[in-house]
Amino acid sequence: MTNDDDPINNRENFKAGIFYYNPDDDRLLVRAPGTVNRYVFNYARWPVYLIIIPLAAMIWYALFFYRR
Repeated sequence: MTNDDDPINNRENFKAGIFYYNPDDDRLLVRAPGTVNRYVFNYARWPVYLIIIPLAAMIWYALFFYRR
């Protein structure tokens, strides 16, 4: 298997070098190339957005509306 055939090592699947987008890959979490313990989301899968949007909403709420 060459690097062009392997979706993880194919740099064209990484947008801006950090966002993995590959509709042909069914995994939600993908190991980042060249690392041991770093994983990135596959933004081509819709369940990722079910994780990202509530997380971003909680952070946004905590930053702008939470008062002690």
